[in-house]
Amino acid sequence: DGGVEGKISLGQAASTRMAGPPRAMAFEKIFLERLGAVTGYEVEGDTLRLWAGDNEALTFERHTGY
Repeated sequence: DGGVEGKISLGQAASTRMAGPPRAMAFEKIFLERLGAVTGYEVEGDTLRLWAGDNEALTFERHTGY
């Protein structure tokens, strides 16, 4: 299948304490919480999935041609 998977620990991410629009601040909070909970990863093609236990925490896709 060509996929790669493994364990990873990113720890708690740091951020500035600057205020922004409420929606952006809410997104940042959730993003950093999920990032800090990551325990594993999976790469398949152009997709990177970060896992927190058995739950998919974050998904990233590579986009080319900008």
